[in-house]
Amino acid sequence: MELNITGRHGKLSPKVREYAEAKLEPVVRFDTRTRLIEVVLDHEPHRTTIEARAHVGKGAPIVVHASHETAEGAVDLVHDKLERAIRKHKERARDGVRHAPDAAQAVAGGPSDGALTVGTGEEE
Repeated sequence: MELNITGRHGKLSPKVREYAEAKLEPVVRFDTRTRLIEVVLDHEPHRTTIEARAHVGKGAPIVVHASHETAEGAVDLVHDKLERAIRKHKERARDGVRHAPDAAQAVAGGPSDGALTVGTGEEE
């Protein structure tokens, strides 16, 4: 598994980088298909915001966001959110949960563009 940690709007201190690596590397144990975790730390005046993307198996990456007054606090929050999201993703994949078809498509029996068609009430 590869872990990329970058800083936006400033330089990332070695202390924060090491802390993030120590907290986020063990996340792979929740799903062994995790190939890559990308972490972006954004330092704002009185807040640190983190975005983490976990590339697990095929499909879209799992993305979580967290903000806190300290960088370490934000890393802790994003770790917890990422852990929950990866577990949920793995459970869904294991259980075979699929999304229900669109309600309009199920009623009409055909593809839906998101708009409902309503009868005019006139008989032909």
